[in-house]
Amino acid sequence: MSSQAAPIVFASAPTPATVARSHVVTRGDTLYNVARRHGAQPGEVAKLNGLEAPYTIAVGRVLRLPGEVPAV
Repeated sequence: MSSQAAPIVFASAPTPATVARSHVVTRGDTLYNVARRHGAQPGEVAKLNGLEAPYTIAVGRVLRLPGEVPAV
């Protein structure tokens, strides 16, 4: 049995928790207007969600958006 104490580890300051941004598609939404409403480029949103032209999105689909927001 060893009498050595466990090493003390100092963690860096905690970072705020973040969550991915997303949008649930509703009737009338287009990739372009969803992107613009959230301050993103339509091409970024398409790429992030694996969409290819003609960029059809269905009602109820959850689109991931670029960036993160602080978790509540």
